[in-house]
Amino acid sequence: MVLGSEGAVYSQSLNEKQQLTETLTSPSLPTLPFDLIPEILSRLPVKFLLQFRCVCKSLNSLISDHKFANKHIRLIRLWNPSVRKFKDLPPLEKPQTFCQTMMHGFGHDPNTDHYKVVVILRARDSSGNLFHKNVYEPNVKLPYDSLRFQQSGKYVSGTINWVVSKYLCGKGPCFIVSLNLRTESYQEVLLPDFGVVDTYSLHLGVLRNCLCMVSGDDVWVMTEYANKESWTKLFTISYIRDPCAYCVFIKAIHTFEDGQMLLKFIGDVKKLIIYISINGTSKPIEFENASEVCVESLISPCL
Repeated sequence: MVLGSEGAVYSQSLNEKQQLTETLTSPSLPTLPFDLIPEILSRLPVKFLLQFRCVCKSLNSLISDHKFANKHIRLIRLWNPSVRKFKDLPPLEKPQTFCQTMMHGFGHDPNTDHYKVVVILRARDSSGNLFHKNVYEPNVKLPYDSLRFQQSGKYVSGTINWVVSKYLCGKGPCFIVSLNLRTESYQEVLLPDFGVVDTYSLHLGVLRNCLCMVSGDDVWVMTEYANKESWTKLFTISYIRDPCAYCVFIKAIHTFEDGQMLLKFIGDVKKLIIYISINGTSKPIEFENASEVCVESLISPCL
């Protein structure tokens, strides 16, 4: 508690709320209720929150608060933009040996006709060894040190897939770990024989309901799921990278009926392009940053 110059007693927390509300509102816009600010911020990526801490002391205090940090980590929401409905899942209960959230996935179990959410946490067992465990059903333990390349798993044929390495820092051979939502078990799927590559250039995706892999400038597709011999190289992307860009890798987003492909270039800058494999040309598009393929459906997440 602090004492005002005229003897009035003010609550410090109330002052912080007022300062934050004033900072985040504009005279030309309606006042934003303070209770909504944490709700909005808790849905933003960490890198933006770290930037917002520099805006003012009140915002820094809110984002640094332990309760806000827990709220940000535990928020998981199912959303179907087609029907404009969503559902908040129960809070994420982390084990005492929790290290950090590593991966997540979402997919359909054709056997039960249920949709399942997978959140894999990195933790330690009683012997101190690292392992990864899904905190929702199915309850599966994955014996890998490094599940770090992609946080979002790729759904294909009733399975969720990630590119992984058995060792920390991505050292050693990489492969795909595939979680079967029907049997609640996993298997390892081998990658194409593309020789020695930088593991940071590997990016898993889905093209026409088949797993695809971008390795450097090469785009591969697995025409028969879990069959290593079915990996086929579609094409090699012509050299269209910016020579001044830093640490660029490519992500395949979508392929169109006419053979054109939507690619995402990720590095010190992010951009989307349409690549025409027939003649090796490309053209930029307006959208930037986050981009995912959404398949429209009438399924309500509230069921």
